[in-house]
Amino acid sequence: MRINIPRIPKRMPSPRIWLGIALIGVSVCGTVWVVSENSTGTGMVLAARFIPAGTLISGDDLAQVRVRADIEVSPIELSEVIGRRTAVDLAAGDMVSQHTLDSTASSRRAIAVPLDVAPASTIAAGSRIELWFIDAENSRPPRLAAHDVVVIAVRRGGFGDDDLVDVSIDVRDESSLLAALGANGQVIATQGVDLM
Repeated sequence: MRINIPRIPKRMPSPRIWLGIALIGVSVCGTVWVVSENSTGTGMVLAARFIPAGTLISGDDLAQVRVRADIEVSPIELSEVIGRRTAVDLAAGDMVSQHTLDSTASSRRAIAVPLDVAPASTIAAGSRIELWFIDAENSRPPRLAAHDVVVIAVRRGGFGDDDLVDVSIDVRDESSLLAALGANGQVIATQGVDLM
């Protein structure tokens, strides 16, 4: 006895199936791209709500975000912030940095800074200034290299020589200032508030 098995004609998948497969592929690629974009960059700690000066910071007060790597920020870890007190009021969304935190262990260090642009004649011993770094290509905005800098002495350079300014800086600014001095660009001084 012979059994005839009916032949089922082969059908090509409908265009809707191909479209569905293509859409799934695009969504997977998009998800991978979004995850990779959000996992690159520099970590930054922000105040999640208003934090008054002198507050002991907890994890609930903070949010951690990532920003593009081409933005100049001084990264700080969440673990460096929790358990410390704020030195200033922080609004929701403000960046938390070493300068916004109270540090009784903070000390100052003297350093000689060559300035590519001559300082104003009003900058003298006892002046309070800020030091800024400008990259050689002017492709980025100026970056604060050190703030709350106290001038110890100004040594005017001769013809063709840079002016040197002996300053006292917070040790927390030392790495930023040394990086600026070693980079391709120039360090300039802006006038702050005099101590006297």
